[in-house]
Amino acid sequence: MDDKCKRKMRKLEIPEPLKIEFATIAALWKSDAKTRRVDALLLSWIKYEKQLRRLFCFLVFQHPNIGQNEIDKMIAVIAANGQLFPETLIAGIQELGVKPISDLLGARWTVLSRELARINLGNHLKTGHTLSLQNRPTG
Repeated sequence: MDDKCKRKMRKLEIPEPLKIEFATIAALWKSDAKTRRVDALLLSWIKYEKQLRRLFCFLVFQHPNIGQNEIDKMIAVIAANGQLFPETLIAGIQELGVKPISDLLGARWTVLSRELARINLGNHLKTGHTLSLQNRPTG
């Protein structure tokens, strides 16, 4: 095993309400797999996108000004378009006239948005550029 793989992994801290949702990531993080860091990051990103899709759909289905016909059209668009990135879903949530994501998440949004900006994984996935872990926290 090379020196990079021997480095001690940072402790993964998962808030209590998310322990079940992130159990797979926690198991992956504790493994000896060489790619566990990248795998955990990508799986976390997928879960982030999934939760945004769920929230968007929930808000669409509950919205008082959106009828069944519009909901059917929305479902068709979502099903046909695998390229709906988090920014699109966040903009859609804001267009629905509900509270912005930052208000819904409160203080947690500050930390999340800073980390998302630092990682900028969405842009890398859209453009096909390689992921840089510059400025990553150490410890």
